[in-house]
Amino acid sequence: MKERDILLIIAAFLSIFGFFYFREISKTEEGENDGTMAFKEFVECLKEEGIVIYGEPFCAACNALVESFGGREKINPIYVDCQEENHRCREEKLTGVVPETQLKGNLFYEGYLSPEEFAQKTECDF
Repeated sequence: MKERDILLIIAAFLSIFGFFYFREISKTEEGENDGTMAFKEFVECLKEEGIVIYGEPFCAACNALVESFGGREKINPIYVDCQEENHRCREEKLTGVVPETQLKGNLFYEGYLSPEEFAQKTECDF
């Protein structure tokens, strides 16, 4: 096997492992989100604050973030899938890192944030 093939296998393994690891952490820390009105209001508050999260489906941390918010349907108002909206991401993203979170067009955070961490860093109650 070539070194490149070995690196690709390692990267794939780490991505899969990361997805399930962050998914379990989010379930443990946040509990199973039931989609209550309060949670919808939290996401709406983040949107009003100017939060936009850019992610990609192959990114383990992005998938964990989406799951910590209760799934794609619930986070959709503030989440941009860069595979589906490639043009938008090329125009708006500030870094090459996903997940990338922006606040009113400025870099806010690179990487995974739980809903509680979003609440701590914004004026939104979770």
